[in-house]
Amino acid sequence: MALRKIFGQISIISLLCTSFFCCANKQDVQQRPEPDAEIPALPAEEQEIVEEEIVEETVPAKKIPVTPIIRKKEVEPEQEVVPVVEKKPVEVAPKEEPKPEPKKEVKPAPKQEDKAMEEYKRSVAENTTIDYDTFAEDKKQILKIIEELIVIMKDGDDVKWRDYVEKSSLAYWSDTNHLAAYSKKLPQKGLRMKNLKDYFKWVFVPSRKGQTIDEIRYISSENIKAVQVRDDKDIVYYYFRKENGKWKIYLPTM
Repeated sequence: MALRKIFGQISIISLLCTSFFCCANKQDVQQRPEPDAEIPALPAEEQEIVEEEIVEETVPAKKIPVTPIIRKKEVEPEQEVVPVVEKKPVEVAPKEEPKPEPKKEVKPAPKQEDKAMEEYKRSVAENTTIDYDTFAEDKKQILKIIEELIVIMKDGDDVKWRDYVEKSSLAYWSDTNHLAAYSKKLPQKGLRMKNLKDYFKWVFVPSRKGQTIDEIRYISSENIKAVQVRDDKDIVYYYFRKENGKWKIYLPTM
């Protein structure tokens, strides 16, 4: 744009100069008289020639704001800095050694084998033909039967109870004469038993309820007493007899 304006101004000046020189030459030609010719007199109005001044107008150039081009610097990506943590050694407190407790005088407990052997000797005192293994197995079976009888007595189930009683005992205590005779010995005055259910309710259960059996005693290889040891004395609560290879309750007769 600036060059275009400069060229325009130069063109205007050149035109003005050309017109100026043309006017000067014309005036010079008009003033120069021809030989042998009379110069005609000009009218008064045309005698004075006024030359107009040509004023050159200078158009100020407009300032165009120039926006500076700023180039962005390439910024390198920042690298992630991983902090280095120094591991401090863990201080371990010294273990305090436990102080030794004062020794107590402890009497050596008797071995289980010794206790079992002592019980075995008490159990076979009346019959020494029973070996230890037979004694241990018989006691295990009898204590299991007594645990089942405790539940039966609690439920008052005389029918199930009969399955644990040997046949001869059931026959004896089914006799009404035996039941009537034994009724007189009961603490309940005026009570008369009529059947096995009455015997179970008034004789068998009251005399055994709440008792604990400790050991067994052999009468023979086929007869055993189940006892509670109290003050070095044996209190008999059950009699057992073997029937067809199984231990059954024997009910003593009058």
